[in-house]
Amino acid sequence: MAEENHPKEIKVKVTFPASPKHPYEDEDSREKTVGTVLAAAMLHFEVHDDAQFSYVLSYEGERQDPATTIGSLAGHREEIKFTLIKVITSG
Repeated sequence: MAEENHPKEIKVKVTFPASPKHPYEDEDSREKTVGTVLAAAMLHFEVHDDAQFSYVLSYEGERQDPATTIGSLAGHREEIKFTLIKVITSG
């Protein structure tokens, strides 16, 4: 059986329910990390971490480690969808 090849690029979409802006969308390398996508999505939605709040990406209802590659999460799929979540920082 021939080895299946994954596409080198993956369509990435990040929604942020708290924002009226359209979703962040890009086509990225499967080796790109969740943290890199998070940073780009935060720029798109014009949000930043501060003393009260931080932001994380959720995939299939689970918070994702910033070091995880998007290709490892997507597997054979050609697109991946995240949700940007605003987290209250306890003080």
